[in-house]
Amino acid sequence: MKIAFLCQSIFSDGGVQRVVTNISNMLSEEHEIDIICTNVNIKVDKKKYGLLENIKVIYEPIEQRDKLSLTCLKAFRALNLYTNIFNNKFLYKLLASIYYPAKQRKKLVDLVNKNKYDVIIGCEGYYSILLGIVQRDISTKTVTWQHSSYDAYFNTKFKYNWNREYLYKKYLNQVDKNIVLTNLDKQKYISKFGIKSEVLYNPLSFEVKKKADLCSNVIISAGRLTQAKGFDNLIKAFDLANQKSIDNWELWIYGDGEEKDRLKKIINERGLRNYVSIKPFTNEISEKLREASIYAMSSRWEGFGLVVIEAMESGLPIVSFDVSGPKEILDGYNCAILVKQNDISSYADALVELMNDYNKRKKLVENGLERVKDFHKSNILISWNNLLKDLVQ
Repeated sequence: MKIAFLCQSIFSDGGVQRVVTNISNMLSEEHEIDIICTNVNIKVDKKKYGLLENIKVIYEPIEQRDKLSLTCLKAFRALNLYTNIFNNKFLYKLLASIYYPAKQRKKLVDLVNKNKYDVIIGCEGYYSILLGIVQRDISTKTVTWQHSSYDAYFNTKFKYNWNREYLYKKYLNQVDKNIVLTNLDKQKYISKFGIKSEVLYNPLSFEVKKKADLCSNVIISAGRLTQAKGFDNLIKAFDLANQKSIDNWELWIYGDGEEKDRLKKIINERGLRNYVSIKPFTNEISEKLREASIYAMSSRWEGFGLVVIEAMESGLPIVSFDVSGPKEILDGYNCAILVKQNDISSYADALVELMNDYNKRKKLVENGLERVKDFHKSNILISWNNLLKDLVQ
């Protein structure tokens, strides 16, 4: 089967890029895989996430526009973002043309038809809608793959797909399959948009025999330094926890992003420079996880939470807010402490509970190592192949 993934890039930093790489590598054992990247400014770096050499990367700048048209489109997008004026059954076609001009659609249609793909998979919301719009013009099965939660997409003011619900309702019903990451999202897509979806979990990006020994006084977290990841709340919770713990601990945060200066300011204001470190993005996250004793998940919203299952595979207990992705992974398996979203005080108490109790950490890890088997590549590959076979039958 000839399959294409459509995305902005898989060589920038982020969980989506790692997941698309992992799934592409897995499927390439049985299928021919192309990855279409629309951002031509981010160059090919197959070593970054271990993309296999047999996978073809196609650069197609379908989003490139002249300065005048780009300025006009940005203005109309901003108008809808703040007024919601086009997001309805009367003006949705205009809204679609604002986000997806005719030239852009034609470029994609020509590319897909030229390469005669059996299946094309649109990664994230933007490319999901685009595939729905062009679906009738291509002789290819279409799959849309949502990488964040429904609440992140539609309830996060002025971000993601804010004020674009009608495009989803209209065009995602045109595609052959829609993939979501949790059962909660599956329920929301059918109740809000009438879109039937399938739940496919993300796979582990690595499996390791050697686990963390849980003896270091280190809490670890990782991700892009953005508002969504909630590292500001984590630092505040850690500050409270370290005051209550028997011993002094350290917090390591791995990642890069626009919140870095703000996070450093919080660290300095709270006098935590000797205890909290912001470390650069690393490709050696499995080694870093095994140097810690607790993984702290602090996201305000999270479609899945790849690093959560990576931490479990590395032998760490988890403390997390009860947002949709991590909750689906952790709830009911006695492998983590889940805390109500934004309850920093309770989050700090959960950290203290594990900081002060090695046996509690060990017990959660034992259960976590059983749960994480569900995300091993062999199990996830079966689900993907079943979906693909169902498409072409």
